[in-house]
Amino acid sequence: KGEAYASMFEFKFALESVNPAKTPEGAESYWQVLLLRPAGTGESTLSSAIYPTWTIMPQLQAAHVNLVGSSRAAGSVSDLQLRFIPASLAETAELLCEFPLEVDFSNSKVPPPQIKGKATAGNVLVVNGIVTQVGLETVLSIMTVKLGRGGGQSVFTLKTYASATLSELIDERLSFAGF
Repeated sequence: KGEAYASMFEFKFALESVNPAKTPEGAESYWQVLLLRPAGTGESTLSSAIYPTWTIMPQLQAAHVNLVGSSRAAGSVSDLQLRFIPASLAETAELLCEFPLEVDFSNSKVPPPQIKGKATAGNVLVVNGIVTQVGLETVLSIMTVKLGRGGGQSVFTLKTYASATLSELIDERLSFAGF
């Protein structure tokens, strides 16, 4: 005889998983759960359910923003260097400075063939024409950035897109430490 459990009995279990680089396609993008009879009592399924998986957003690796200009004082104008390793090909990068406050990319410049995007304003920098290779470090130079007020660890979010329209998000790295 099988053991019966009361209604609303809470089962606890652990599951280990590793996210793939991108969301699996087709039949591979579902989770299936089966409740089976114990071994040796027949192979019938007592209950089952299937749920679609969530969208997996590839993570940019080794993302870091370095202060490479000679000016380092709060509120001064200096140069930055952005480094990251992409998981996918992209043509546009969007860098958001979360902290310190008042970092301003409005008058910043990027070297050709990259082009500063029209969506650049305040603490958001958009760079079009970047060249990424999957698994290889990408380095972007950003000149004449107005540094923010206050001290402490800088915090950035970096997103890459398929094109300058910023409509198809490719990879991201949220709230990572900078200089």
